[in-house]
Amino acid sequence: MDQKITDTLFELAAKSLLSSEPAVMHALEKIPGGLFVPLFSTAFLGGHKKILKAMVRVWPFHCLHLGSLRAQESYYDILEAMIDGLPIPPAQNASSRGHKLRILDLRHNSNCKITCSHVRITFPFCLQSCKYSRHALRNLENTQHRARCLGIGDSGSEVESAQETIELLVNISLNNTLRAQRFLTFLCNKVEQSSGFLHLCCRDLRISRMSANRHILQILDMECINHLEMDQAYMNEIITFFAGMTHLHSLSLSNIPFRSCKGRNFRFFLILLGQLENLQELRLSFFYLRDQLHKLLRSRIFITA
Repeated sequence: MDQKITDTLFELAAKSLLSSEPAVMHALEKIPGGLFVPLFSTAFLGGHKKILKAMVRVWPFHCLHLGSLRAQESYYDILEAMIDGLPIPPAQNASSRGHKLRILDLRHNSNCKITCSHVRITFPFCLQSCKYSRHALRNLENTQHRARCLGIGDSGSEVESAQETIELLVNISLNNTLRAQRFLTFLCNKVEQSSGFLHLCCRDLRISRMSANRHILQILDMECINHLEMDQAYMNEIITFFAGMTHLHSLSLSNIPFRSCKGRNFRFFLILLGQLENLQELRLSFFYLRDQLHKLLRSRIFITA
């Protein structure tokens, strides 16, 4: 049968099933794994938040990526529903399918499929997995150690629990819009309540005017960040968050006041810049470098020599 016809039949079947929300919720435990992807795509595009939350909870694959999917409306509501469906902590979300989901990727990537192939899942392995999720494991182990010291829980479950950590991949923009702030507050609460079961991996961070949601920066692993964009910031604000980002590939700074490019903070910025061995792109816009440009160029030449 032609692939396009097969896809159309899947879409029609998915839309028919989604027309009855109670029926979908009841059938999720029994739906074959092969039907999850087309059903998820249809539910996402249709904005079926309750169904998406339930699907994430019993997702039968190692990873779940938004890929090229884009919601038409209530985008943040949909993301919150999916995050809220994460099986954290695992003991409170028992499912006959088990807990296979380990990576929830909420970034848009037209070259990424909704889930990796079965060949990769058998490892288990995902090309988008985070190299620094060990930090979440360390936080989880510290939490479990404190619990054992207080006589809470079973020490024999430590290894099993550590394997249940989940990576949440999301790009973050601190732009001061009310809905974005509400989403980031929700995200912070979810990570903090997970007690280390959830590793928040942000690879693209954009900061405008140092948003009121600075608390999100406290739960980010700075090593994960590959791309940093800051607009309308002072040098002391830049270096505060810049210091831990040792794996930056791209750095964009714009609208930096002239007085920020003088004194100790600027010298410290140059030192940090010179330590970025992976930096491939440096963009400066309205960055007032009067009598300072040669120092900036010298720091870049030093690390590429």
